[in-house]
Amino acid sequence: MPARPPASHLTVTLLGTGYPLPRIDRFGPSTLVRAGDEILVFDCGRGASQRLWQLGIPLGDVTALFLTHLHSDHTVGIPDLWLTGWLAGPTGHRTEPFVVFGPPGTRAMMAHLEQAEAGTVFTRAKPRLAVYTHIVLLTTDARVAAPSIADLVARTRTTYAGPLEVGDDLTTIDIGDSVTVHSWAPSTRTSSTP
Repeated sequence: MPARPPASHLTVTLLGTGYPLPRIDRFGPSTLVRAGDEILVFDCGRGASQRLWQLGIPLGDVTALFLTHLHSDHTVGIPDLWLTGWLAGPTGHRTEPFVVFGPPGTRAMMAHLEQAEAGTVFTRAKPRLAVYTHIVLLTTDARVAAPSIADLVARTRTTYAGPLEVGDDLTTIDIGDSVTVHSWAPSTRTSSTP
């Protein structure tokens, strides 16, 4: 990680200078300001977390996020910076609340992000089959057991009563007049050894 600047010195790094169109050479708007021990991010566009990681800055070390305005290209990276910063390992270990400053509407936006739950989304969308395709069963507190698949389903069922599947690798879903789920069975695997 680059050395921290002295307290009386600021270092400004443009993490992303792009705009809403996805361009690989210009990530979304975001600026890093380092002032002594403070690691401040201004706006959090697409790819801000990847740029911080490129610089060797763990996401959990970000002191605060400042939003200049609430356009999507300035806010789309917030869930990644916020939630990945809590994970164990070299990217996270945030130990303090994620601090966000911004214009009117910021508090409501962050509250909405905090309360987002798949069951509520499934209920609104009314899919023929709701499927969990990315399962992360972690805890950020070693004193608390990680949730199980059964916990995930039980929590989802508090707000969603429709058809639900928790996917595994190589699960196949055929969608036509009906929806059929085919789970990968070990006995159908092809062996590469003679």
